Parts: sequence; C-alpha cells; structure tokens
Amino acid sequence: MRSSADLTLREYAEELASLAPTPGAYAVPAVLAASLVAKAARQTAASEPFSALADDMEAVAAEADELRAELLALVEEDERAFEQAERDAADRLRLRSGDLSRRVLELAATVAERGHPFVLREAAEARSLAAASLQHSRREAALSA
Repeated sequence: MRSSADLTLREYAEELASLAPTPGAYAVPAVLAASLVAKAARQTAASEPFSALADDMEAVAAEADELRAELLALVEEDERAFEQAERDAADRLRLRSGDLSRRVLELAATVAERGHPFVLREAAEARSLAAASLQHSRREAALSA
C-alpha cells in the first residue's frame, strides 16, 4: 500500500472519498494547517513593515515545518498500525496527533495576532483546520476509552 503522505492531493482526495480505509486521515487537516502557518509566518518575516518580527516569525515557520513533518510521520505510522491491526498504537497516535494539532493551533493564533494583515486569511484557515483535527482526535479518544 502506498503511503497517503506520498499521494498527490488529487489521489488522496479520491482515496478519501472511496470506500477504502484511510488511516491517519485525522491528522491531514493539521498537516495543512501547519503548512499554512509556515507560509503566513514566512510572508510576515519577509515583509518590510514587519522586519522587527522576522526572527520570531522565522522561528514560528520552522516549528510549523517540524510539526508538519511529525504529523506526516504519524500518518505513516498509523497506516502501519492499521495494517498490523494494532489498536493501542492507533489510539496512541491519535492522541499524539491531538497534541500536535493543539500546538499548530497555538502557532496559528500567534501569526493571526502578530502577523502581517495580508496573512490573516491563511492564519484563520490554519486555525480552523487545526481545531478540526484536534476535535477529531478528542472524539476518537473518547470513543476508544
């Protein structure tokens, strides 16, 4: 099975819409949110009126990149756990995804509060996506308990 992280957006959307199981799907909104946070932070850092925030925004972008990489790794781990029917591992991964989603949400809030006005849309979209991923993780944890 090819990892979801290696599919094009079109391929993943088609797989998600099919009857095929899509382990790790709960983390995808947070992956997208982390990408938007990194973009918005970099745009702010590169903007002349916000040069005083450049170091802070670059640090936000770097952390968002790390979170995105960790979330993608969780998707791949969850796919392996699904193939091996390891329910405990899948539950642990969902909880970790929730923790990472919460941090992405915090970074999105930072960019929304301190970033360039032109990136507020990206920051708002990132907050919505991260919140959705966090809520899904909480729901799944409650159902597993």
